[in-house]
Amino acid sequence: MGTDQISSLQALLALLWRSVTRSRRFPEDQESWYAFLIGMRPRMRPPLPQQYFGAAAQSGIVTMKAAVRPRFNVYGTDFGWGRPIAVRSGGGNKPYGKTTLFQGADEGSIDIEACLFAETFEAMMEDAEFMEAVTV
Repeated sequence: MGTDQISSLQALLALLWRSVTRSRRFPEDQESWYAFLIGMRPRMRPPLPQQYFGAAAQSGIVTMKAAVRPRFNVYGTDFGWGRPIAVRSGGGNKPYGKTTLFQGADEGSIDIEACLFAETFEAMMEDAEFMEAVTV
């Protein structure tokens, strides 16, 4: 990767991937992969024009699946019922292994929506390394 530093997000995603892989009880010699999209708009030099309509994303492979987070304040929307307590992606496009990250309700927090079998989630709840790092 050309760097010896990782971000807290990279560390969190690596921990999630490791826990999911362990919880799925793959044979020790089976490869596991994680794929993710990187939003490129803020990284483009020169920047993309405001009128650019297409997606500006770069894929990376090490795999599972992670969606791009929204560019608006999802917790600032109030439809008359008060501030949202959680944000989710809705009922469609939920293939097994898809992971979507959302800005958390608390400052600096991240909510993770993962599409996994119940048995995998149950095994993850028994994963001490994972549970030490997350709030359920």
